[in-house]
Amino acid sequence: MKSLTELYKVGSGPSSPHTMGPEKAARIFKSENEDAERFKALIYGSLAKTGKGHMTDKAIIKALSPFPTEIEFVPHADFILPHPNTIDFFAYKDGRQTTSMRAVSIGGGDIVIEGREEMLSPDVYRENSFV
Repeated sequence: MKSLTELYKVGSGPSSPHTMGPEKAARIFKSENEDAERFKALIYGSLAKTGKGHMTDKAIIKALSPFPTEIEFVPHADFILPHPNTIDFFAYKDGRQTTSMRAVSIGGGDIVIEGREEMLSPDVYRENSFV
């Protein structure tokens, strides 16, 4: 079983997959691109369709501040999304793109970053069933 801190999380609302997950992904991207001058995020699928109302853009901008950040909502991507809550992040320096990262917000504030091991917390309690 996961820790109770994994079950109950406090973060930006009103929807954890639409705010906590994207904000967490943006913070990771920012920490890995400290020399960037600006950022861009393409928000796809479900996040794009409901992102304004759920403040997805505000959560990402907050996480990437104080750097200028462009947010683009793409409700209908021209490729197959790996998940309905997909975000592409781009970092720029000297007027050119330096790197990118694709993340999906899988719910509960958890994310999966494409091409990386899943960032799952280890089980804390040995009990994991009623058997």
